[in-house]
Amino acid sequence: MGRVLTAANEAMANSGEVDLSCAPDQAPALVKERGSLTAQLKRLAAPRRLAVKVLRQGEFPICAQERSDLGLAETGPAHVREVILGPAAEPWVFARTVLPAAALKRELAAVGGLGARPLGEWLFSHDNARRGAVTVVRVTRPGAEASLATLASIAPGAGPLWGRRSLFYVGAARLLVCEYFLPGLWHCRAAGGRDERDADAG
Repeated sequence: MGRVLTAANEAMANSGEVDLSCAPDQAPALVKERGSLTAQLKRLAAPRRLAVKVLRQGEFPICAQERSDLGLAETGPAHVREVILGPAAEPWVFARTVLPAAALKRELAAVGGLGARPLGEWLFSHDNARRGAVTVVRVTRPGAEASLATLASIAPGAGPLWGRRSLFYVGAARLLVCEYFLPGLWHCRAAGGRDERDADAG
C-alpha cells in the first residue's frame, strides 16, 4: 500500500487536520485491507444487518486535495455522497465519495441512484472497476478542513481517527472514496475478542 504526497496533500497535513507521516504498517489490519470494506463490515455485523444511512448527496464544495486526486479543474462541479455504515444505530464508518458531476451522466450514473445500497457492493461487483492508489491517514482535527465537517459532527472529541483515501477507476472515470473508522467499530471488535491492536486504534 503506498502513500501519494502531493502539494495539496502536504498542505492538508500541515494544517494539522490529517497526519500523513504515519507509516501504513502502524494502522490496524482492517484499514490496510484492499478488499471490500462493505463485505468485511457485513461479516462483522452478522447476524445483524449492515445499514447505510445517507447523510447528504449532491453537488457540494470539495477541497484542493480531492480536486487534485480527481484531476478536476478548480471550478469544475463535483458530486459528493456522505454516508454512515454500521448495524442499526451504531456508527462504524463514515464514508465520503467524491466524483466529477459530469461522470454521473456516463460511467458513474449508478452512483446517483444507490440510495441506501453500499457503494462498495456496487464497485466490487462491477467488471470494469479497479482500485488505484490508497493513502492511509490519521485524522487529528476533523473540523479543520471543510470537507470533513460532517465527520467532526459525527465523532466530536473522539481523538485521532484512522482513515484511508482510495482512488477507483470505472472505465475512464475516477471516483475518490474516503473512509474514516469510528470508535464504535473498534469497541465492537474488542468486545468480540478480535485483533487487540484494532481495539486500541480508535
